[in-house]
Amino acid sequence: MFANILIAAGVMMAVYGFFGLVGAWLVPSIGRSRLYGPRMLTGPRMKASRGNTTLMSLFALSLGCYFALSAAGYFAVSYAFFSVFLVCAITAMVIRYRHGSGA
Repeated sequence: MFANILIAAGVMMAVYGFFGLVGAWLVPSIGRSRLYGPRMLTGPRMKASRGNTTLMSLFALSLGCYFALSAAGYFAVSYAFFSVFLVCAITAMVIRYRHGSGA
């Protein structure tokens, strides 16, 4: 039961991240919609640029894939997505730290 809920939540997060990537690179009108507004993916402390939107979309995509694949039992592939998630998380923290300090 819990695994099914985790798989569904992971797939929803991965799809949200995928459409964020599509909105950042292929269809910019998605990035201006209410679902993917200028601060929806990046938050208030990051500039809503294409690079930051891409980073946060990859963050959501990799975390969602990690949750779904680890709950489904595909541990080797889920660890690859977890490593991508860690890189995105560290990069996002560095960007937020630099933006918050005025640099």
